[in-house]
Amino acid sequence: MKPACSICFAFLFSACTSMFSSAQGDEGLPLRIENLLAPAGSSEISYRIRHTAYGSETADRLGLEFGYSYGLTEKTEIGLSLTGSYTDNRNADRFRDGRCRYVLELRRYVGCRDEKDTTTRLGTLSAEISRSLSPENETPGVFGWFGIDLLDNRATEGENFERGSGAFNAGLSLYRTYDPIVLRVALGYIHRPPETVRGDRWDRGDTLSVSPSVSFAVNNVVSVSATSSIQVTLSPTLNRQDDYGYRTTSVSMGLGVSLSLRDRTTVYISGSTFAGSGGGASFGAFVRHRLQRRDLLSDLADAAEQADGEGGPSDAGGTEVEAAKGSGGSWWDRHRVRVWGIAVGLAAGAKVRDVRR
Repeated sequence: MKPACSICFAFLFSACTSMFSSAQGDEGLPLRIENLLAPAGSSEISYRIRHTAYGSETADRLGLEFGYSYGLTEKTEIGLSLTGSYTDNRNADRFRDGRCRYVLELRRYVGCRDEKDTTTRLGTLSAEISRSLSPENETPGVFGWFGIDLLDNRATEGENFERGSGAFNAGLSLYRTYDPIVLRVALGYIHRPPETVRGDRWDRGDTLSVSPSVSFAVNNVVSVSATSSIQVTLSPTLNRQDDYGYRTTSVSMGLGVSLSLRDRTTVYISGSTFAGSGGGASFGAFVRHRLQRRDLLSDLADAAEQADGEGGPSDAGGTEVEAAKGSGGSWWDRHRVRVWGIAVGLAAGAKVRDVRR
């Protein structure tokens, strides 16, 4: 069997691991190398759910993510993603009395939690562009991405979205196919801009990561992978002064199984354990589905062209009839222009009301 049609390539979209947002990692992934990007002019949606248990904080975190991607060209893809989380702080610390203090031996604060043990919140709305930089031939294939946070929820619980502070992530992934095996190494970088906390300038430090992985195709449907990741977070600073003098290193290892359900849907299930920062483990699933119907951006463009046409409504109706005949006359083909016209009208009306207020 051909390498491009037989390998599960545990690859991308969205977070490097559940520990750090806005970075690429071993989640996402189509079984076929040529399906790393959404085809030009088509759309894909993705869902991610991951449970993480942090050993040092005795806290459980359930992370959720919804993503949408659109193929600009055969080599370029753009996308949006929105994250959310549910956290259960099951802290059994005997020092938990509401008095916050730093314990040098533990290298962390204790007794600082409030009485509420669970929080639910939306996270960050991010945009990303991914591109195939070099195909795999005599040299390894190269894949790159760049993402930036657009909106950030500043509330501990609930919603308080503000414009992104400039956090971004970028990376490169090199892969090589030896049918039925794919070798890959990803290099990532996460930048977190400084924050102002009680009048002080707090910089949490940037993160560098190296993530090698090996994937093996059992057949054209099932593939297994072994992944690992080394992440180094630079020392935090307060008012540009490095008063801490240490870096944080986290090492994770995991196993995953990828399933190709028909030609448009991929399911990736994985589990991992990590050392550093108190340790912990995570388990999750990722689903990526390629939409069959024409994507939203194309429909909006068609609606705009028909609305600006010389024939007006009659021509638009004729176009709908022709589209219905060519595609079997589905309800969406007959009514999509009207649906998007109503949607655009409602959006414009909402903007007018906001201006009047």
